Amino acid sequence: MDCNHARLLLTFARDHADLDQSEAEGLEEHLSQCAECQALSASEQHVDAALGKAMNAVPTPPGLKERILAKLPRSRTSWRRWIATTAAAAAVVLLAITISWHVWPPKAEPDFEQVSLVVTTHEPQTPEVVEAWFEENRLPMAFPQRLNARRLSSYSIGEFQGRRVPRLEFVDRSDSSNVAHVFVLSERQFNVKAEVPSALKMMGARSLDSFKEGPYLYVVIYTGSLEPFF
Repeated sequence: MDCNHARLLLTFARDHADLDQSEAEGLEEHLSQCAECQALSASEQHVDAALGKAMNAVPTPPGLKERILAKLPRSRTSWRRWIATTAAAAAVVLLAITISWHVWPPKAEPDFEQVSLVVTTHEPQTPEVVEAWFEENRLPMAFPQRLNARRLSSYSIGEFQGRRVPRLEFVDRSDSSNVAHVFVLSERQFNVKAEVPSALKMMGARSLDSFKEGPYLYVVIYTGSLEPFF
């Protein structure tokens, strides 16, 4: 299931339309793998919940029900016209509330469960230890075979194009200013077969390189030379 299909199903679910079992399971699986769609779903649920709470909190003026009933038209034609006019007015009000909510969204509550831990390696860590740590954090990966694990300084959950990915940091022991940050992209989240520019100069003194191993693409951003890390 791609993002377009998932977001269409999210729209149906938001309108309280029933999804069949295969659609619901496919949507759930996609949301577990796609951070962007997961964030969109959470935002829509938050907006709906806040709108419902705000509308329920509006107090009803005393005697409003009696005044409305007294002004109801008696003929069927007038009754239908009144319903249509009232429904249109209500739709305009709801649309205005929705637009204002998106223009001035509520402040987000801190989500402390999403805080990424950084594991600093005071001693060399084996690739197996690093892979096991990411497996526990539901981000399976393979340690890059061509990089020297003895140069590993830390590893953590990073972000690449809005998605959570494994992140490794390597430091040159002979030159601490020479640092390489490695983002591990899996074929579950990215098209790892796409052509990637090699040794691309970035802002400042940083450069970008990449290489592939199996189902993973390793994107390396470094400040000096990659030679000490091989």
